[in-house]
Amino acid sequence: TAIRLGIDNTAPQDVVIHKNRGEVCAQAEDILFTGVDGKLHTPRLKIILEEGAQLTLIERQDGSGHYWKNMVTEIELGDGAQLHHIRFQEDGAEGINTNLVQIKLARDSVYDGFSLNMGGKLSRHEIHALIEGENAEASFNAVNLLKGTQHGDTTIVIEHKSPHSRSNQFIRSLLDDQARGVFQG
Repeated sequence: TAIRLGIDNTAPQDVVIHKNRGEVCAQAEDILFTGVDGKLHTPRLKIILEEGAQLTLIERQDGSGHYWKNMVTEIELGDGAQLHHIRFQEDGAEGINTNLVQIKLARDSVYDGFSLNMGGKLSRHEIHALIEGENAEASFNAVNLLKGTQHGDTTIVIEHKSPHSRSNQFIRSLLDDQARGVFQG
């Protein structure tokens, strides 16, 4: 499934991906958020995986010209749900991309996230994960490949509210010229 957003003024800015109890998606779903010159985009992405559901989501960010994508992503994982979230951020050289991500994990759920950040004048990816259930696991992996005067900022806050839960963070930045990379975890 491919969803394209931001191409014109009639494209929807809010997307809800909802998988029912036990639903296992054999194919990855692909979603694209495109920035348009001179526009402020405020997309919302809501992902709900009920008990035992499984999904691989490929999220792509691109655009051209001067624009700002100020995005909010909400993710709710039910008991035993699994989300593999792959994010490619390749915004245009003058684009700004800010994204606040809120994740809730229930018992035995797994969030496995990977982000490749290569574009945009300024990118900020702020993640707040709340591990509410026992045996839940959250993994955050990212690579920032920045050049020129690009600025990439990643902040991750994880709250472990239940015992026997796990979290991992592995973030690397390769910077060229006067590029700046910030990581807080």
